Amino acid sequence: RSLTALYKGVGGVSLTLRDGIIFIEADRYEGRGGFGGIKGAQPIELPETVSDAELGAAIRAAIAVSRAAGKR
Repeated sequence: RSLTALYKGVGGVSLTLRDGIIFIEADRYEGRGGFGGIKGAQPIELPETVSDAELGAAIRAAIAVSRAAGKR
């Protein structure tokens, strides 16, 4: 019914692969469908050979950080 309702409780992450390292960064919802970085949040770094289970756990952890930042 509204963008506020659509994005309520949303979490977002960015994944980047650089030189064999996967960087997972939590993003904060900033309104109007836009996301931005979280001040002071450090990216999670994993080797590209990480297992699917470990990668999924790291993404879920970053989403939890993102959702917590969005409630502030």
